[in-house]
Amino acid sequence: PIFEVSYPNGPFMYPMETNKETNKNAALVMTHCGSHCLDAFDCGGHGAETLWSFDTACRVTKKPMELKEQMSMGLYDRSLVNYNRTIHLVREPLANLVSLFHLQFYMHEKDQVWIKQYPNNKDGFSNWCLDQSVPPEGWSIMGDYLLKDDLKKVPCFFQLFQYVQWHMLTYQLHEGNGHIVHFEDFNHEIDVGK
Repeated sequence: PIFEVSYPNGPFMYPMETNKETNKNAALVMTHCGSHCLDAFDCGGHGAETLWSFDTACRVTKKPMELKEQMSMGLYDRSLVNYNRTIHLVREPLANLVSLFHLQFYMHEKDQVWIKQYPNNKDGFSNWCLDQSVPPEGWSIMGDYLLKDDLKKVPCFFQLFQYVQWHMLTYQLHEGNGHIVHFEDFNHEIDVGK
């Protein structure tokens, strides 16, 4: 649903002139929901989500304030969300990892220590991925602290765990009724008639 006054942070859509028929009662809203930390060290010991915490994170709204560094936060009610109309975008896992590395590189481009440790090349990606194999301190999977040592051997384990968890929780929210779109399909011509 579209709101103007009671939900100043959205979701909302401004009227626009178009030849296409649009649904005046709904807006396409992009959200990353929860279950994503840019690296294993910025999660504050978290990383594992419940369906409840993930759903809550999906309903967070953000709106820039006058100062660009500040955001106005809001949360809209669960009854306003129709997850059956979800567009669930799936990206190939390795492409997702490389994209996350490039995002991290961009965010640290003025941090010479970070750039030296993780240069924007194959070696930098490999170093970054090895560091993403270490789960956050105090973090466990189903209480198994012994498993933590084995997981350190899986390159980019923490990011891969979040990838699987995110898609699993998203699928649970839309209960298989969402429209699943594969990112790689956009590299080719799409037949809109199908």
